[in-house]
Amino acid sequence: MNEIFTKSITYLLLIVGGYCLKKANVLQSKDFHVLSTISINLTLPCVLISIFESFYISLDWIYCILLGLVINIILIAAGYFFTRNRSRSTQALFMLNSSSFNIGGFVLPFFNGIYPATSIFYASMFDVGNAIMCTGLTYACAASRLDTSSKFQFKDFFKRIFSSVPFVTYMVMISLTLLNIHLPREVYQVTGIIGNANIVLVMIMLGLMVELKIDRDDFKDVILHSVIRYSILIVCAFLIYYFFPAPLIGKQILILSTFAPISSIMPAFSAKLNCKTSVYATINSLSMPISIIILSTLMTLWR
Repeated sequence: MNEIFTKSITYLLLIVGGYCLKKANVLQSKDFHVLSTISINLTLPCVLISIFESFYISLDWIYCILLGLVINIILIAAGYFFTRNRSRSTQALFMLNSSSFNIGGFVLPFFNGIYPATSIFYASMFDVGNAIMCTGLTYACAASRLDTSSKFQFKDFFKRIFSSVPFVTYMVMISLTLLNIHLPREVYQVTGIIGNANIVLVMIMLGLMVELKIDRDDFKDVILHSVIRYSILIVCAFLIYYFFPAPLIGKQILILSTFAPISSIMPAFSAKLNCKTSVYATINSLSMPISIIILSTLMTLWR
């Protein structure tokens, strides 16, 4: 319990630290784009590579991978459905930020030392399906809503997918695994060191995005987003607990994973699509503390 509390406080302090650095003019809100570029193109890919050090594909894990895919698809569809009569920019914002889970950069470090490695593997497998979506496919779907041409272009769709460094990294690593090709141990050691910086970058990015003032219309969008995301996740949690084919510890790990924060890549994708900064900044800023509270509470009750 002490370790859960310590990690929770550490993450929250990093967010507060980022906010204080902004208020002290050491960093500015625009520095978020610099940090997000570093995260997307360097530290997050290193996190993804490190995950594959002990990764292997088994039929037993296919269900977890599919679960990560299906939940993301449901959330993307829900984000679009509830904003279908709104502007295309709002639709893209909700499609991006209603879905995705920060597993590699938040959940796995959070679980480390608390749960055995064999149990944490359920979260890693869930993240494979999740990452396939959030590192490229979700962005391509959201970007397609901003395309005013009536004809869907597969060329543009795939171009958007493969413009994402994390998505390409995941595809390369999965391909190597399927071919039974393993990188030298030294590579994983280097990527592990670099990847450890990602969680710090993400927390500071969230701190830079925090805005204590928000207008009424934006606040309504934040509330709508929270209702959409967490109501669906609660239903998914019950379905996982009662129907998913896994031992109890596996079900608990998967439920905790579904309440992970929004992926750290989504604010960067939102900025790339020129979505409304005040909305996605507030959504992502709130996502982290909400997840810390939910995960800490559930983990304490289950231990």
